[in-house]
Formats: sequence, structure tokens, C-alpha cells
Amino acid sequence: MQLLVTFESHENFLTLDVGPDMTLPDLMGLIEIEGQIAAEKQVIYYNNKRLTSEPTRSLKEYGFSDGDMILVRNKDAVSEILNQERQLLTGPSNGASGSHASDSNEIDTNGDHFDETHLYPGIEQVRTHMLQNPTIKAGVLQRYPQLESKINDAQAFRNEMVSIERERYIQEEKRKAALKKLQDDPYDPESQQIILNNIRADAITENFNIALEENPEVFASVTMLFVDIRVNGHHVKAFVDSGAQATIMSPECAEACSLGHLIDKRFQGLAMGVGTAKILGRIHTAPLLVGNELLAASFTVMEGKNVDFLLGLDLLKKYQAQIDLKRNVLCIANTEVPFLPESEIPKNFMQAHAVPPLIEGGGDTAVTMAEAGGSSSAPGAARARPEGATTAAPKKPRTEVAVEAAATPAAATPAAAANAHPEQVVQNLVQLGFPRQLVLRALDQAQGNPEFAAALLFDS
Repeated sequence: MQLLVTFESHENFLTLDVGPDMTLPDLMGLIEIEGQIAAEKQVIYYNNKRLTSEPTRSLKEYGFSDGDMILVRNKDAVSEILNQERQLLTGPSNGASGSHASDSNEIDTNGDHFDETHLYPGIEQVRTHMLQNPTIKAGVLQRYPQLESKINDAQAFRNEMVSIERERYIQEEKRKAALKKLQDDPYDPESQQIILNNIRADAITENFNIALEENPEVFASVTMLFVDIRVNGHHVKAFVDSGAQATIMSPECAEACSLGHLIDKRFQGLAMGVGTAKILGRIHTAPLLVGNELLAASFTVMEGKNVDFLLGLDLLKKYQAQIDLKRNVLCIANTEVPFLPESEIPKNFMQAHAVPPLIEGGGDTAVTMAEAGGSSSAPGAARARPEGATTAAPKKPRTEVAVEAAATPAAATPAAAANAHPEQVVQNLVQLGFPRQLVLRALDQAQGNPEFAAALLFDS
């Protein structure tokens, strides 16, 4: 793990790679070599507390974790600084000073005795180094993203850092209070719950450490599968998603591939799942060049910025494709194409999948969305019926695609029923393609909840 070491006496800092089993004397020796301060003169502060050197206690037992920051003071100047800080906190009277000294041994779960003054030099050093070094800035912001908007304001930055350290201090004091209560009465129900929580936390930590040591690749991001193809003669990077029901194209990609005029808007609908997305229609056939094989394919055109082109299960099954991860190729029809390296994956796709998106749209078709690896892939589209189709479909579970017939003229409804629910809510559901009478009935059954009503309508 890495520790950021700051010094009160100067503006330099160190980034040290240390092991969790290293002891504090070992760390002080490393600081002596790199920081030119003798180990016997070092006073180390961590989490707003001065650490006492114990030869057999590891850094892990002190609570150190990757990315933590420590402050190193010169012991020769500590006495004078402590006196100044004590005067700031307790005032000039001797009585107040004595009271603070006696309170310092008590557990402070409210943070009343939190001492922030000694943090100021180190905080400003960190801010300065972040402004000068983009690598340090990126590392700190990854751990504390709330600092990004305050980095150019010294006072705001200091206040935020003090708030972070104060919260850390209070949590540590609460942990001490819980431990003290546990020691005083281990058979108390609350103490038993603390013991159980500690056992669970230890098990989770142990499981995490085992995975980190024996299976570290699970903590890395998974590179999604993209291949180079040509759609109607235009180069496209296609996302291969065997969890999507149908092959999907964005409207922007359809225009870029000169296929926008072929979108059949009778197949408009609504894709629902992790989020919602509007289905604009369907392109029934277009040439698709994969490797040296020219394939015929149909695409569902759907709004959303996740991906321009998604190669879905319909096309993969039609041409008996194989995803060969050992050789890192897609075998489809009679050809093979390599999967793209991470550096060639579209940046907008990586950014969109950093946080699962919620895409809004409207229509009359419900489709599931696949979710994998912590990010939602583009939803698979169903074989929708054109408007006017009257073939009845059996009720489907929510994990399948539910395609409804086009809207029929709204039946006349009594004024009392119309006034029972907000008109805007009624209109929103009617715009999904359902008759007004059915919408009102669904809202009555859902007690006015539009989301439950929509679910009833799609499942009916």
C-alpha cells in the first residue's frame, strides 16, 4: 500500500510503498532515509492522533490503509507547538489547561476535543502538491472527490479536509467507546451485537484480503467485447452482448450509415429494465460486413448514448457465433474477427458505463435490459409487431419482452373517474399506447401509483 508522508517543517512530501506487516519503527527508519529526519526525532500523527512506537505492532494494526496520509513533526519543536495549541483550545487560565489535560484521556465521541490546528500546514502542503502534480491530484481526488471543487480555494479546501479528519476522529472515538462498553459488560445485548458485528467485519476483511492476494484480477475493470465491422459500407465499432435479445443501433449511427430513411416507425416502442429507452423503429435488412463475410441483418433503432451499435443474441444465434475468449476472437459464420483492445474501445461507452445510466423515453413496447459487471448494457429489443396488430399474446413475466398492440381510440369515461387521478399522470400513461379507460382502471388498482399502474398495463 502507499502512504502520503507530509512534513511540518518543510513543504516536501513523500509517497512511500509499504507493507501492511511493516512496524512503525520500520516506517520511521524509511522516513529517516527518504526524509532526512532522524527516527528518534520523529513524531508521527495519523488520524489526528500521535502514534506511539510499538516494535511488535504492524501498520495494519494501527489501522493504516492504502492512500492514507500521515504528518511527521520534529520532536525538538513539538513541546512548543503543543503549548501553543493548548492555549488556543483552553485559553490562558491554568485551570482550563488542567481540565483539558484531564479530559484528554476520556473518550470523545462528539469530537469536542478535536484538535485541528496541527493539520493546517500539512493540508496546505497537500493542496500545493495537488496543484503542481497531476498524478498526486488524481490520486487524492479518487479517494476524496468532494475536494475537486475546492482545490483552488485554500480556505474551502482546508475546511473540507478538517471535516474529513474530524469525521474520522469521531468514528475512531466511537469505536473506542464501543470497545470500552464491550469490556465493561460483555454479556449486555448491545455488547453481544457489537461482538457479532465485529466477527462479521473480520470475516469480510479476511475474505477481501484473501481475494486480493489470490484473485486480484476480480478488482480490475473488465474490458468489454468490441469488434470492427462495416454497416452499409461504413466502419462501426460493435459491442458484442450475448445478453441482449436483439441487435441495436443508435439513431446517430443509423444516420451515419445512411440508413435513417429506412427506419420503420410502426415498430416504435419503449425499452424498460434498469432504465427506459425509446425505440424509434426498426431497419428490416441491411448489409453487415464482419471480417470477410457479408451478412444480412436487421436492427432495432433505439435512443440512448451508451453504444452506437450492439451485436445482440438474435444475430449471434442466426449465424452460430462463438465468443472465443481464449483466443480473444469472435467466430461468426465462416470468419473470425479479433476483439478490440481497451485502448480502442469508444471513450463515450466507457464514460457512460462508469455509472449505470437511466435513459428516458416513451412508446408501447417493454424490453428487458441486461446488466453485467456493475454497469447496464444496452437493452435487448424484442420482435415487435407493427401498429394495428391484433394477435393476443399470453401474459409474460417481467424478465421477458412484453409487446403490446397499438393504441385504440380512447373510450368515453365519466368525469368522476377522470378527476380521480392527475390528468398529467393519465396522459403520460396514455402516451405509452394504452386506452384511457384501461389507464384509469390500472391507476385505480395501483391506488394512484403511476409506476405500479404502468407495470400492470405492460403485464396485462
